Amino acid sequence: TAVAERVGVLDRVATMLFARTNGSATHVFFRVFLLSALTAAALNNDSAVLLLTPAIISLVRRRYPKNRELVVPFSFAVFMAAGVAPLVLSNPMNMIFAAYAKIDFNAYAFRMVPIALVGWAVAAWALHRVFRDSLALAPTTEGTADDRVLDVPQRRMLIVLALVLGACPFVAYFGGNVWMVAVAGAAFALAFVARPARAPIA
Repeated sequence: TAVAERVGVLDRVATMLFARTNGSATHVFFRVFLLSALTAAALNNDSAVLLLTPAIISLVRRRYPKNRELVVPFSFAVFMAAGVAPLVLSNPMNMIFAAYAKIDFNAYAFRMVPIALVGWAVAAWALHRVFRDSLALAPTTEGTADDRVLDVPQRRMLIVLALVLGACPFVAYFGGNVWMVAVAGAAFALAFVARPARAPIA
């Protein structure tokens, strides 16, 4: 998570999402909710809130300069999407509990992913109901040209995240502990992402 923050991968993905999303504020709102949900699942929900909220607020203010009140619904989209933990890795407290209760990655995901999907759907629907008037009053906007792509460290960071998430089910299936995957992922992130990008991790 620290390496992802230092190389700016979440900021860049959020910027690309805003730049390439056309249409109503409602359309953008649901895109932000989805991005937040995926970030919370892949990293953890605390990180999703801490890393995404400043980026989303900045992007909302630039896209809707005359509708500053939209900061509130978009911030709640990040908070509520991050509140569901579909994987053991998605919440530090859940990881500790699962370790003591001897619930492996696959058993946890098997039970929690369906609950998470329903929770996300209900949360997105409820938030839209609460903020639909504000979203409806916002102007329809067009996406902007954005020729920038993810740089090498950012692409490497996404690859590391994909490898970590992909390895967890196999390690759990063969009786291994998820913390081993986390340690390996952190080592790869430091060696192949942070170091080449010269992004020191405090």
